[in-house]
Amino acid sequence: MTQDKEFNAHSKHRILMYGIKEKNVAKTCRVFGISRTIYYRWMKAYEKEGMKGLEGKERKPPVMKNKIGKQWEEEILEYVLLYPEDGPKRIFYEMKSRGMEISESGIYKVLLRKNLTRKVQRRNFAQEKAMDPVKENKKKEGFYRKETPVKGIGDLMIQRIDYLGRFQGVGRVYQYTLYDLYSGLAVSRIFQGKNQIDIGFLLDRKIRYLLKTFDASITLLCSCYQKEFLPYFIKGDMLQRALEDLDICHQFIKEDHPMVEKLKAFQRDLRAGFYKELEKNGGLFHFSEMEKALEQQIRRHNFFIPIKAGLHQGKAPIEMMIESSKIKESDLESLPLWILALLDRRREEKSNG
Repeated sequence: MTQDKEFNAHSKHRILMYGIKEKNVAKTCRVFGISRTIYYRWMKAYEKEGMKGLEGKERKPPVMKNKIGKQWEEEILEYVLLYPEDGPKRIFYEMKSRGMEISESGIYKVLLRKNLTRKVQRRNFAQEKAMDPVKENKKKEGFYRKETPVKGIGDLMIQRIDYLGRFQGVGRVYQYTLYDLYSGLAVSRIFQGKNQIDIGFLLDRKIRYLLKTFDASITLLCSCYQKEFLPYFIKGDMLQRALEDLDICHQFIKEDHPMVEKLKAFQRDLRAGFYKELEKNGGLFHFSEMEKALEQQIRRHNFFIPIKAGLHQGKAPIEMMIESSKIKESDLESLPLWILALLDRRREEKSNG
């Protein structure tokens, strides 16, 4: 039988019209050398879409979610060379931070093809490749590389997680910090364990409230790239929903990027002042006390500590936020009473010199 693809749309139409005129499908198929299956397939397509349905449609190969291109496969293997101890889950979080859309099982299949599913196999692979000439590292997707100055609140905010150590009466303490590079406004929370860290919840509840209160927005949110805490900046449906709902573009930023220095300076001051003072006073008896003390310290930073240098020298971060709200013609009288009270205190301090 002659193949379907050898007929163009015009020829198929003529054959169908011949069959209708003769009222004999079997005869039509013999004359033109086609099967009844093909004839009825053409007829069905013609009845559904007209001449367009008779045009040859090239079938596209299905898009396989876990099919990895050569470039990404090389990226995975390069990571294995550097960190042979890491398994599929850890590699999955790393690749996702670089922009790869793949599941954990997809990562496992790559390792399986290369006989690298076991830790000992990855170690041997890394040792064997250690003698090969070092290749120049490729640029990683999803990393912030610009060094242009920010021009407004929310243009660039940086978030990171730090392990602060053990505190008497409290135990292990981890700290999450969100820092606005334009105003110096900071949001910080502490946790007693990694399993308690939930950035999605903070964005959806705490940060959303802050943005709504001041009619503000975050254009770009950069997470400091820290291998230990990488999963916390990626996993969780609430985190992804919050980023989408708040229309926030998210990227990772290297620890040594110049734009991270302001956040590091803020944290150094916090450690040298607030946390050192806690330890000097013998620590605290309960974690809740430490949480409350940190909340008061961050509030003091945002409302009463003026910027030390630059164009906005002498202004507190909250004043920068208020100015931004005025530009947007927001109704400042609708601010919560506790914020208005702190603003009044700030004005009194400035007027008293």
